[in-house]
Amino acid sequence: MSTLGLQFGTGMSLLEALVATDRESTRVRNATQWAITYDSLDVASQFKTLRDSWHKERGAASSAKAIVNAASYRRIVFLGEAVLPYIFRDLEYSPEPDYWFAALYDITREDPVKPKDHGDQRAMAKAWLKWGKAQGYEW
Repeated sequence: MSTLGLQFGTGMSLLEALVATDRESTRVRNATQWAITYDSLDVASQFKTLRDSWHKERGAASSAKAIVNAASYRRIVFLGEAVLPYIFRDLEYSPEPDYWFAALYDITREDPVKPKDHGDQRAMAKAWLKWGKAQGYEW
């Protein structure tokens, strides 16, 4: 099964992958970092908290695999459709688009990016923003 553009063992669900990642990540994170009960926060707060954590986790990583393998990135995906307006806002207003493309695909199961534009983050962001607006998302 392919999730987040990565291969997990046959039959491993996203939830199982998250649990496995959390177990591994616990070794290098302060145990209190994830003590927040995300159900108690609104989606905007969850997104901001997880996005900031993701930026810290990935550091200067340039590998797409390293970027999307971060636990916080997976947690953002786990939030599902509710997080899309925040991703779109981030894509539109950031000077350099973050690598949200795997998350967008995993949440929507769509890929509006033309094959010739794959690898061009600005063109990819533009295609996703156009798609988001066409689907009625507001941000």
